[in-house]
Amino acid sequence: MGGGPRTYPGGVSKWQWKRMQAKKAKKAKQLLKARLSRERHIYEMRKRAELRAAVSDLERPWEPVQQAPALFSVRADEQVKVLADRFQRPGGFDLWSEKDGPQLFETPDELPSARFFPKGVVHSIRPYRRIDADELLGKGSGVSDHRDGEDSSSAARFLSEGLAVWLMSLMIRSVLQLC
Repeated sequence: MGGGPRTYPGGVSKWQWKRMQAKKAKKAKQLLKARLSRERHIYEMRKRAELRAAVSDLERPWEPVQQAPALFSVRADEQVKVLADRFQRPGGFDLWSEKDGPQLFETPDELPSARFFPKGVVHSIRPYRRIDADELLGKGSGVSDHRDGEDSSSAARFLSEGLAVWLMSLMIRSVLQLC
């Protein structure tokens, strides 16, 4: 056995080895940061595409809407949970509950509106009321809010409201483009 100085793999000294390991750790950290940034960018692009697809139906207010668009897919929520679980510490516990989700609202005339969409997309003038847990589960009181004789003028009123919303969104878009 030789009595020479202690060397590390590759015949480097202790301090060269430490510098090499520090550089490798820094590079690995940069790569992880870049990968997470790419994942976040892809996720945001998919969410924007989903919103655009949902809003495209609401940009034609003169057409009656049969069903509210599904803005956030279940798969997207599962993916967010998987991404969040990657950063959970071994001893930690999840504080997320179903009550942490979005508040649900409905319009009085049961037609979806774009009140909670991004700025400049579509603007709504319809009032909202909060959906209770009983109504969400189907245990409503059974009282109908519809008035008699409303069916004949409801289509005309919906058309005029839709045109007003559409014109207002056009005006707001033109003002935003001027700014």
